Amino acid sequence: MRKAGWRPPACLNWTSERTRLAVALAGEFRFAGTVDDLLVRLGAFSTYRSIRYWSASRHGWQHLVSDAGRVGGPDLGASDLVAGSSFDYFENDRAGRTVYRLKVLERTPERVVLASENVTPIRAALLTAFDPGALQSVTFLDRRSPGLWSYYQIIRAGHGASSLALGSEASYVNRSAALYRYVAGIPTDRDPPVAP
Repeated sequence: MRKAGWRPPACLNWTSERTRLAVALAGEFRFAGTVDDLLVRLGAFSTYRSIRYWSASRHGWQHLVSDAGRVGGPDLGASDLVAGSSFDYFENDRAGRTVYRLKVLERTPERVVLASENVTPIRAALLTAFDPGALQSVTFLDRRSPGLWSYYQIIRAGHGASSLALGSEASYVNRSAALYRYVAGIPTDRDPPVAP
């Protein structure tokens, strides 16, 4: 990415400029509720185990995680997710348990910006795919008009991501699409997959 001259914009709050891979997804969806209603979805970590994504390597729909939850407490409500707050949550998958930190960068009735990064290493078999802080994402939710929301998410494998973690862009795209569908209230395993 550096060779291409791409640098992360300041709004992402990424301190390291070293980006080994970045994937962005943008979309719009109809939703009659409030920003609080959307935040309830995002703070309900325990429901993440219902999210399914298309696995390009396994050629089928898979669960994103086998279990997830907030570290040291229950799922978050909308009133918890105020600008400047941060919370740790965990995800269990085939690689094991990973702890992430969710930060609320901005929150108004019309806009939410959330950032997330891994706090613990992410392993693949016996190898470390991501050192702490090497897998980051920022999600922007904006109300465009009554009942219409825009969604933008960018995920990056940064400094500390091994070449093992850079093998399949389709995996990043499909996981991002699954999260978008989850937030938008669309069945996450709706055909066709974004990146077969």
